Amino acid sequence: MSLSAADRKTLADLAARAYTVVEQAITIYAKSAEMPRRFGLGVYDASDGGAGFDPASLESRMIADFRIDPADWADRDYIVTLRRKLNVAIRTGRNSADVARNAPELFIEGDMRAPGGILGEVNGKPIAIGGSGYRGPEDEAFAILLLEAMKRLGGDYVPAPTPPPPNPQP
Repeated sequence: MSLSAADRKTLADLAARAYTVVEQAITIYAKSAEMPRRFGLGVYDASDGGAGFDPASLESRMIADFRIDPADWADRDYIVTLRRKLNVAIRTGRNSADVARNAPELFIEGDMRAPGGILGEVNGKPIAIGGSGYRGPEDEAFAILLLEAMKRLGGDYVPAPTPPPPNPQP
């Protein structure tokens, strides 16, 4: 079953808040590596995935897309690329890096054979996050960072209990 409009709105708001953290990380990373600051990130509804997943439905599953410096993308569209990675993840139920490493036979014609499409949950809601703009492992790292920031900001993390202080010796 697809996410409700209210769930999508909540996730979109959360993604926008988390994106500010990720954008800062991308800016710092790009500057230190002397790379362009161009990048695309997308958050999509991952409900009802599996072998019967229709790639044509992906655009309608969009919760939030983020574009960093799209004027510098030239003839590349990183949102299109990350969607190709997400098609793999949603259809196979596995992160695109896992498919590339461990199950390349699951790729079909038109798939993006690279890391950067991940699956996760935020407050029990299934989402897929894609990243594109650098190398696959970097794309995946920024997608994971967005997922983890969404969890943290959305209250999905439960802090570990603080151990009791040691008993004083008499």
